[in-house]
Amino acid sequence: MEPDDGVRPLLAYLNHAQNTVFMEAYILSDTPILHALERAAAQGVTVFVLLEHRPFGLGNYPDHISSELDAAGVHVRWSSSRFTYTHAKFLVLDDRTAVISTANFSRSAFDTNREVIEVDTSKSDVHELSNIFRADWDHLPAVLDSGTLLVSPSNARQGLYRLVRSARHSIEIYAEEFQDPGMESRLASRARAHVTVRILLPPSALGHLTKAETHTLSIRTLGSPYVHAKVIIVDGRTAFVGSENLSQTSLDANREVGLLTRGSSLARLEKVFNSDWNRARIASG
Repeated sequence: MEPDDGVRPLLAYLNHAQNTVFMEAYILSDTPILHALERAAAQGVTVFVLLEHRPFGLGNYPDHISSELDAAGVHVRWSSSRFTYTHAKFLVLDDRTAVISTANFSRSAFDTNREVIEVDTSKSDVHELSNIFRADWDHLPAVLDSGTLLVSPSNARQGLYRLVRSARHSIEIYAEEFQDPGMESRLASRARAHVTVRILLPPSALGHLTKAETHTLSIRTLGSPYVHAKVIIVDGRTAFVGSENLSQTSLDANREVGLLTRGSSLARLEKVFNSDWNRARIASG
């Protein structure tokens, strides 16, 4: 959970890589993470970084990062133009461990944002994510088969629809954006079926809300930490954590990667959500 845990846990995983590091990133700017990648390359680890060339608001800064990494022996490529943006944020370490993040690899992600980072050691998930990276690296179509990974623009929309439809008691959502009519209608349908739907947004998202949304769904805004997380928790038993915003571009045109997860981590996730919810302001239409 960020910003509570900071960047050190992620650095620990990078520092323990022995053979390969795959990173797919929308934004890569955090100095400690850059140094960890460079240090891994210097120690003989083969490091591949796939970057979005023109993330919103960063101008030519990715070119500077690419040059720095290249000089340190890191293999760098720009992501495919087949996607509006490569907005994914994930790592595969030694083909053994996957790190799937709502957070960009930037300083604000670990200092000021509400983010969630999942570490996944499931062999099938890691294998599939490794294959997604290799396909994206070569600008080829990726093959999906596990059903645990929700990947835009391939299966994320339908996977999130199924997740929401499965709710019987509660749906809790962190979202930076809430602008997708299909998701709105499905959440409203669950609310009418007496499922408690709670959505936490940053204040900047208020301008995009409709009166129907604020009247049908329970929506609050949180000023600090800034809500950048993309999380859906259903019935306290299953959670989606990933890079997908609830927007048409994110679900239908970007490269995004998320994970369906269960287990002990959900207890902490719900505890933090409830704490944030109690501090948040009610949105009005």
